[in-house]
Amino acid sequence: MIRHLLILLVVLFAINIPAVCQDKLAVKTNLLYGIPTLTPNLGIEFGLGQKTSFEVFGSYNAWKVKGSEINNKKLAHWLIKPAFRYWFCERFNGHFSGIHGLYGEYNISGHDIPVFFNGKIRKEYRYQGNMIGVGISYGYNMILSKRFNLEFEIGAGYNYLTYDKFECKKCGDKLSSEVENYFGPTKAAITLVYLIK
Repeated sequence: MIRHLLILLVVLFAINIPAVCQDKLAVKTNLLYGIPTLTPNLGIEFGLGQKTSFEVFGSYNAWKVKGSEINNKKLAHWLIKPAFRYWFCERFNGHFSGIHGLYGEYNISGHDIPVFFNGKIRKEYRYQGNMIGVGISYGYNMILSKRFNLEFEIGAGYNYLTYDKFECKKCGDKLSSEVENYFGPTKAAITLVYLIK
């Protein structure tokens, strides 16, 4: 149900972008997230007021890292992150703070993840579940040229995670269903930004 509502929200915003955005529209990708995890990600951000903007980021990773049926090492997931931003000087330039939400589903195996799941994700097991959360962030947007910017952002907040833990990476019985309440980093980004308007 939540997933369908988030998808509907993103579609409605995408349809109304030309009517809502004022003088700038940006397309972006988070290099810090996308390159090490091999996860394609794309975001759009548009101006709401003189010092405010709205961003929607999405990512999708559906493949095994090593492509082996035996290994089954993967970080398969999809994630959507809407965010509202307040810019201290002007939109798409300088310092900003924001409030973000997130929702996603995941299927992880063959990885130790020391943060984000309170250190409970171990490479010997497979985990499948979903997450929903909210956080605050701070960042800086640096102008590189007329059309390109580089953005740095960090954020922290709360995530509610539910997942099933399985016996081994590929097969096996379900061992447990667990719930995690996570407080900590929820956002880290070095983002390449392309300004359209």
